[in-house]
Amino acid sequence: MINNKKIIKQKMNELINEFVKGLVLLFQKKKSNSVKEEGVVEQKISDESREVVETENTEKKVVTEIIFQFIKGEAHLADNPTVEKIRELIKDEFSLGKSGDCLNCTEYVQFRVKQKTGIDIKWPLDRPRNGGKWATIFERNNLYRVFDSPVVDCAVSFTDNISNNSETNKIGHVAFVEKVNDDDSIEISEANWPNQGKYNERRLEKSHWKDKYRCRFISFK
Repeated sequence: MINNKKIIKQKMNELINEFVKGLVLLFQKKKSNSVKEEGVVEQKISDESREVVETENTEKKVVTEIIFQFIKGEAHLADNPTVEKIRELIKDEFSLGKSGDCLNCTEYVQFRVKQKTGIDIKWPLDRPRNGGKWATIFERNNLYRVFDSPVVDCAVSFTDNISNNSETNKIGHVAFVEKVNDDDSIEISEANWPNQGKYNERRLEKSHWKDKYRCRFISFK
């Protein structure tokens, strides 16, 4: 009789232990599923946030492009919002904002170089920094590479024959090389050509940039 009681008690303990283990396993499974669900929710929120950020960045990029949407032949005087923004970005490098001048060719190229390459042109103390003197200045100070042939995203310095006025020729002109064609002609963008800070785009044949204007090219990369 005593042995039977012991056996019954042992069986009961075993059943209780099995039942407790079952409860523990069930609890752990529910907890694991809960964590996974939370992880999915967190991931979803993270993805949504990334999409918002990407959308915001895209919108900012579009806004930036709209701000600097130049129209051929459009004048850019000192009070033009685009001119003010450009001078802010290049820190009024040529002090023309202080004097109330229209957008100058030098300012436009400084801005365009920064916009296309991310490079802020560093200047030595040499003065004046007229467009026709850029190649001479940078070559003399060994700051940037100067070429006699064009490369994309470089500055092109017009050193001669931009005008019938001798004083204007001494000042020269500078523009930005957007494209070099197979026939060695170049596509350029520029400002203050011919006056009032007007934005312009044109194609220059090799005979023009090489022989007529005696252009030289400066790469800032």
